[in-house]
Parts: sequence; structure tokens; C-alpha cells
Amino acid sequence: MWKCKNCGEEVEDNFEICWNCGSNKDGKKTKMADEFQQQKKESDIEHPLGASLKIIGTIMKILGLIVGIIVLVKLSQGGIFSEDEVTPTDVIISLIIIFYHYVSGMVCIGIAEILNSNYRNKV
Repeated sequence: MWKCKNCGEEVEDNFEICWNCGSNKDGKKTKMADEFQQQKKESDIEHPLGASLKIIGTIMKILGLIVGIIVLVKLSQGGIFSEDEVTPTDVIISLIIIFYHYVSGMVCIGIAEILNSNYRNKV
């Protein structure tokens, strides 16, 4: 292993050029270093967890929508926890459940975007 003098990346001995920045072992940029960096920045690289978090976030938002619909149907038929009437507790708990799913989904998607942005800038 050798450490790139330009970016500090550890590179295996069988490579003559740093795979992170395109510099040679002396730390000097090669002719293809600029092109190498441009291609890396232009590619839509995502953090390994980014796609998973986006999927989880989307599922949470959809789940919140489904729960919201179920709650509305149950509230129109009577209370959720008491069969006779809609109580303030039914409404508050229902809103908390819907809000939780929506916010959880948005947080997951936001974290995914932050991870992807930082990952692209690092690369």
C-alpha cells in the first residue's frame, strides 16, 4: 500500500495512479487527473445507505397516508378506542400517529440527501 501525497488516500501497490484523485505516487497530477475528477463529480454517485434511506422514507410516508385514511374511516364510523363516539383522545392519538409516520419519512429522505451530498463532495 502507498499513501497518495495529494489526497492522502491509501492505494494498493499494483496501482500507479491514485484511484481517488488521479495523481501518481509522487503526488503529481497526471494528464488524466482533471478528466478523472470531472467524471467522478458528474456521475451521480450515492452513498451506500442513501438509496435505502430514500426507500424507507417513502414507505414511511405512504404508511402514514394509509394510516390516515384508515383513521378517517374509523372516525367517520365512530370512535377508534370507544365504539360509541369520537373522543378528543381518538383525534389526538390519530394525529400523532399520522404525524410520526410523515416526519419519520421526511427525516429518512433528508438524511439520505445529506449523505449523498457529502459523499459526492468527498469523491
